[in-house]
Amino acid sequence: MAETRPLDVAPVPAEDYTEFRLVASRQFHADPIPDSPPDAVWRNALYESQRLTAAWSDGKIVATYRCWDDQLAVPGATLTADLISTVTVSPTHRRMGLLTAMIRPDLLRAKESGTAVAYLIAAAAPIYGRFGFGAAVEHARWTVDADPALFQLSDESASLTVELGDDRELRTIAPDVYDAAYRGAPGAIARDGVWWDGTLGLADLSDDRKGPRYTIVVRDETKTAVGYARYNVKESSTQRVDTSELTVHDLAATTPAAYARLWAFLASIDLTSTLTAGDRPVSEPLPWLLSDRRGARQSERADFGWIRILDVVAALEARRYATAGTVVLDVLDPSGLAGGTFALHVDASGTGRVAATDGAADLTLDMSTLGSAYLGQIALQEIANAGGIAEHTDGAIARLSALLWYPATGAVTLTWF
Repeated sequence: MAETRPLDVAPVPAEDYTEFRLVASRQFHADPIPDSPPDAVWRNALYESQRLTAAWSDGKIVATYRCWDDQLAVPGATLTADLISTVTVSPTHRRMGLLTAMIRPDLLRAKESGTAVAYLIAAAAPIYGRFGFGAAVEHARWTVDADPALFQLSDESASLTVELGDDRELRTIAPDVYDAAYRGAPGAIARDGVWWDGTLGLADLSDDRKGPRYTIVVRDETKTAVGYARYNVKESSTQRVDTSELTVHDLAATTPAAYARLWAFLASIDLTSTLTAGDRPVSEPLPWLLSDRRGARQSERADFGWIRILDVVAALEARRYATAGTVVLDVLDPSGLAGGTFALHVDASGTGRVAATDGAADLTLDMSTLGSAYLGQIALQEIANAGGIAEHTDGAIARLSALLWYPATGAVTLTWF
């Protein structure tokens, strides 16, 4: 155990990785499964590429924090984001400023290194607004009637071939498909080899006891993989009438035709009555594939990814825009990290140019509000309708809302991290 002072916040040495994981697992109510040798190999490979911070009290970890740099899809582009995860504080050490002691230095470090945004999934929604984060993308669980007759496929979609497979075969196919698809889905993140090995059950982890999944791959006329899905089926029936449910765990496609072919095939699998898919976009185009759009329904919906802008100029210039225009915005940031008054000008090509200015602002909003609208998936006008923005120039809110809104062109299963 590293020598520490009471309530010392410091980087986590390799010899404390197991304690770090077990402490965090307890706070998330996960089973306290001891690390097997394969667990340790896989987790060490993961942790060694990341930044782990903890707080110690009397030689024991009482708070955890994990972050790393990775690619985040933003409108029309990807950019490096500071991904934040495994944030916990023991119930015995709450309200001692431990979260602040871990997150503020990380945000400052990320900003000074040139990282424009931080990104996390909030376990508790009220926590992160005070640090400048705003809920920027939502996820939904979809329920679909397993009736292939509902699907109206184009000739292009119907011509695609479907192959059955397993997780090991998918390991050589899915990463390229996902990498192409996630870039059109703001709020989606890149997946590395360690993630794929752990998720596909190829790392022999203790929690692989859930078992493998079935997989399908869609290919075009050149035999190129353009989509895949992973699923399993929970068998059930009532008086020999089938009520089995097919659960989609991951689905990605590089073209609309492949997307439609995947869903239509899944709905055609015998002895199933319902399809469910979680962590999917709320704007899923699925209902528009059906002759009866009520055959696809959102059964759950909640916030997913939260953005904290660390550099307004770099963040707004990194993304693309669907319309042209100009607006001057006053961004309030009580932390003093990234606020100020900025002029955003978007030309006809969708390229944004941003500069700090001493001029009069058209509107005033706080950093968390700008973060919520940044990915273009939550309309700024909706936030304004709740009274969260001060407008100084008539029409400025509508103008900025139109500039920031950006339709997703990809639909992938969102990645927990």
